[in-house]
Amino acid sequence: MKSSPAFTIVEILIVFAILGIILIPAFSSYVRSRANQDLQGSGEELANVLRIAHIFSRELKDEVDWGVRQGSNESTYELVKDQAVPVVDKSYTLHQDIGFSSNFTIWFQKNDGFIPSQQTIILQNKYSKVFKVTVLVTGVVEVHAL
Repeated sequence: MKSSPAFTIVEILIVFAILGIILIPAFSSYVRSRANQDLQGSGEELANVLRIAHIFSRELKDEVDWGVRQGSNESTYELVKDQAVPVVDKSYTLHQDIGFSSNFTIWFQKNDGFIPSQQTIILQNKYSKVFKVTVLVTGVVEVHAL
């Protein structure tokens, strides 16, 4: 009887083991990279909302102060107006597994858009990577990926 050329089960298992050894670190690297991209995207979106609040205050939209504050949990925030009786204009949610390191509320003054003192908001993902959004006294918003 003539034997046909074929792979044995042992050879197939060896190939799968080698592929697993190669692919597991690559997948882990992909997941971490994706989480870092989500962190940067969330930070940039927060910076844009802060810029919108700054512009609304400078341009006297609705004749009130505008601001941004942390929402009901560590992964939400809100665009708010009227510091005397805050009204939520719009709510936002950070990407999955990203949160704020501490509570924050930033109010921009009517007419000039200034804030009383410089404030920094820190976002962090589950891999302890951080992204900082700083609001200067003049209302200028800066982002710092670390």
